[in-house]
Amino acid sequence: MVITALALGMLLAATPYGEPPPEGTAEASHGSNITVRIHDYADSNRRIVRHATEIASEVLRHAGVNSVWLECPVGPQNSANAFCDAPFSPLTFVVNLIPRRMSKRLHALPGVLGLAPETGGTGFASTAFVFYDDVKSCAEKRREDLDELLGSIIAHELGHLLLGTNSHSSRGLMSNFWSTKQLLIVQQRGLHFSEAEADRARQAVLARKLARAAAEESVPSILISGTAKPKEQSQTGFSRRD
Repeated sequence: MVITALALGMLLAATPYGEPPPEGTAEASHGSNITVRIHDYADSNRRIVRHATEIASEVLRHAGVNSVWLECPVGPQNSANAFCDAPFSPLTFVVNLIPRRMSKRLHALPGVLGLAPETGGTGFASTAFVFYDDVKSCAEKRREDLDELLGSIIAHELGHLLLGTNSHSSRGLMSNFWSTKQLLIVQQRGLHFSEAEADRARQAVLARKLARAAAEESVPSILISGTAKPKEQSQTGFSRRD
């Protein structure tokens, strides 16, 4: 497993956005979008997080990737949610917003604001971590808008999950170090995937769609037959998800 990280600034020397789909729809798990589940362990400002996910969604859409976002409760207040509790598919992603007390357990280098573990084999990476308290401190020190910075970092980490290993670039959204100039572009919502990265991201979504379709086709069916004679027998089949 490869860990990718994003560091900012002071180390200088160093779908349209969607609300959770209406109940009764299958857009989150079976539509043409990727689904991003936000797990907020940092007890952050909900308005800021929602705006940040809108910004991340815009970055993905600019690359040709549509997304649906779900705010999934965590901790003792966790309650049943049909979409948050739905089985994972290759098109499901999780972004964990974690406080400093949790981010320290990941032993990240100083200045790192997010991590995305990548699979080294044929599987699909699905989970990223954003260090909310550190992002907030960085925004305050630099007098930047927290929601703009947070949204771009979320987009960066999702980029790693889509693009796979060795997905850092020397410039732009996927750079592993954002300079003062790039941070200014963040505030102007001008930091995006390159054309080559956008193409790879679209191809990655297509590969995940094909993998999901193959998995669904391989799910065994249960045949329920009646007791009528064979030529009159009526049969009903249904797919079972384990």
